[in-house]
Amino acid sequence: MPTQASVGAFIAQVASGDHGGTIADWYADDATTRENEGAKRGFEEIAWQTWKGEEIRREVFSYDPAWRKR
Repeated sequence: MPTQASVGAFIAQVASGDHGGTIADWYADDATTRENEGAKRGFEEIAWQTWKGEEIRREVFSYDPAWRKR
């Protein structure tokens, strides 16, 4: 489980737009990621992450399907 400081640093790096650096700094070499089907269209997403120590091992993104009804 990561420390609170690590999670804060991860969030700050994602928010800064440094996606390549985020992957290099936080994701395990054999990490997997998956997104639900469909194109992202400016709606909220949730990332369910599995951490081992200070590395992300697995990540699944999910988008709210109700966005189309708004």
